[in-house]
Amino acid sequence: MKKLFKYLKVLVLIVVINQIIIFISNDSIRNGWWKSNSENRFNEHDFLEFDSNLNWNIITEKGKKSGIVQLYIGKKLLISNLTLTEWYLYENKG
Repeated sequence: MKKLFKYLKVLVLIVVINQIIIFISNDSIRNGWWKSNSENRFNEHDFLEFDSNLNWNIITEKGKKSGIVQLYIGKKLLISNLTLTEWYLYENKG
């Protein structure tokens, strides 16, 4: 049982650290030109450019919340919908 709590603590720590990285790197995410790497695309967008559509890790489209930036590692961006049922991988192309 102690191992389970230890792994849970580590997982929560990783998620918190990554959200801080997304917050700090918000400008570089906004300035990027993101291309989908798979057939599964966020709201059918092959390419994403965030200007004012990204507020910390929440993506809005036409004033409505539509997605969450879950993971940002250099040139890779993992996005999910709000219900966390679909996941999308994008790569920085510019």
